[in-house]
Amino acid sequence: MGILNEIDKAKLLSLLSKLKSEGKVIAFDPNYRPSMFKHVDDAVKWFTKAYQVATIALLRLDEHELLFRHRNKEEVVNFCFANGVNEVIVKAGKLGTYGYYEGEEVCVPFSPAPKQIDTTAAGDSFAGVYLASRLSGVNVKDAIHNAADVAKIVVQHKGAILSAALLKDCISKLVR
Repeated sequence: MGILNEIDKAKLLSLLSKLKSEGKVIAFDPNYRPSMFKHVDDAVKWFTKAYQVATIALLRLDEHELLFRHRNKEEVVNFCFANGVNEVIVKAGKLGTYGYYEGEEVCVPFSPAPKQIDTTAAGDSFAGVYLASRLSGVNVKDAIHNAADVAKIVVQHKGAILSAALLKDCISKLVR
């Protein structure tokens, strides 16, 4: 949302709303960067609108504490469900990652990478693997495990791109 002007944000959300009404899966990951918004209230306004068209939300607890003043994961989840999101993933750092879908709550405990070299693309890797897993029919808990396992590998390498061999090895170990 941060890279678009006001008109383009509105156009994007209108298109996503139409797609959601047609039954398409719409995922939203806020990935808040303060420098991309005029003010925190501007981010809150647009992120709230984005949640309203999303079916899946992938977010960090610390982002919601900063932006929405949510004090815990329950407040985050209630906010997301109240805004029409069907499936919520809350990355809560050392507290683990929580998934909420169809009245079920799952928790995958935090498991740090043996070494952390570069966090570039870790969040995007998590989101991509989570979504690919879910769209392939993997349950929420296993999809979180898949996503966390790949993100854990990504942070152990410099830069955002893994070698083809390492990527192939990662994919071969995913729950299907």
